[in-house]
Amino acid sequence: MAHDTHSDFTSGQLFNIILYVFPNTGNSFVIQTAPGYIASGTDWFLSSIGIVGCETTISNINYKPDFGVPYFCRIRQAMQYGKTLDEYVDIMSKDNAGDYACSWLFGDIKTNEIMLFELGLKETNIKRTKNGVFYGMNSAIGDKLRNKETNDIDHTNITTSVGSRNIRLDYLLNDKYKGKINIENAKTILSDHYDSYLKLDYPGIRSICKHCELSDEHSPHREPHYLFGCTDAKVVNSDMARKMAFTGRFGSACGREFSIKKHIIENPKYKKWAKVVDDFVSYDWTNISL
Repeated sequence: MAHDTHSDFTSGQLFNIILYVFPNTGNSFVIQTAPGYIASGTDWFLSSIGIVGCETTISNINYKPDFGVPYFCRIRQAMQYGKTLDEYVDIMSKDNAGDYACSWLFGDIKTNEIMLFELGLKETNIKRTKNGVFYGMNSAIGDKLRNKETNDIDHTNITTSVGSRNIRLDYLLNDKYKGKINIENAKTILSDHYDSYLKLDYPGIRSICKHCELSDEHSPHREPHYLFGCTDAKVVNSDMARKMAFTGRFGSACGREFSIKKHIIENPKYKKWAKVVDDFVSYDWTNISL
């Protein structure tokens, strides 16, 4: 399982906490999180029962969230009390508020099964396999969910971040690295800068390791050089998960350094960000364990 966080730099710099939780009842678990959170928020977790999970946001929902149990309460309950992938589906679906549409990516290291569980408000998409891969890129894989509960038109549009990452991830996971997905290759995939629209390596708004701060392109939601992009990366395999350990890198997956002072000199319109954004130094990949 591998995941990088795409975030504005103000929020992304807060998720530098790795929290091990040992409750009186239920499963122990470890999460990447920010101060005060009861769940992950990024979302990245490993549980002592053998379930691992992460997610990617499903963008452009077209419905109003319903009254129900917030998603962070449901995923916390699943992490602490869920024992199987079926139980995860049940817990996340019960009293679903539709407050955070996600493509959840879960794995069970006891059974060697992985699951894509996409959850909107009324619509779901569930796929499971013991021999294959699933990925997320902020667009629902399930056609019915995407067509009924989102206004997403970017799924296969390679001029957009979603469409470009969709085609690139499909190629890397199902072609170039098929049968060869391991820790090191997963790091390479998370650090990938290829732009499927420009057809060249270009760290920018469409790359897997996202760098809006480096791009002079306008995107639908952000101005050029906006402080948004990849703010961390994590990778785990089954052997590591059994020990509730993983490897990660804070800052971008590729390890680039970022200086807020330099960025403001080059882009004065972001001067107000200086009060709330710190530098991102280049860290090595680090093994996280008890």
